[in-house]
Amino acid sequence: MNIKIEAINVYTQMQEMPKTELILLSPQVGHYYRSISALFPNKVVEIPITDYATYQYANILQLINNRLNS
Repeated sequence: MNIKIEAINVYTQMQEMPKTELILLSPQVGHYYRSISALFPNKVVEIPITDYATYQYANILQLINNRLNS
C-alpha cells in the first residue's frame, strides 16, 4: 500500500481536511466522529478499540484498504 499516515490533533485536522482521503479516529477522539463526519462525509473511520489497544496493525491496514477501495 502506498499510503501516508500522519498523527495530528483534531483542530489541525479540521484545517487540513481538503488534502485528506481518509480520516482515522483513535478511540480517544471517537466522540468527534459525528461532527467530523457531518463536515466530511464518507471520509471518517473509527479505529476499533480492540485493534488500537492490542496493536493489531494488520487489521487497521485492512480497514484502511477496504475504505479506500470501496
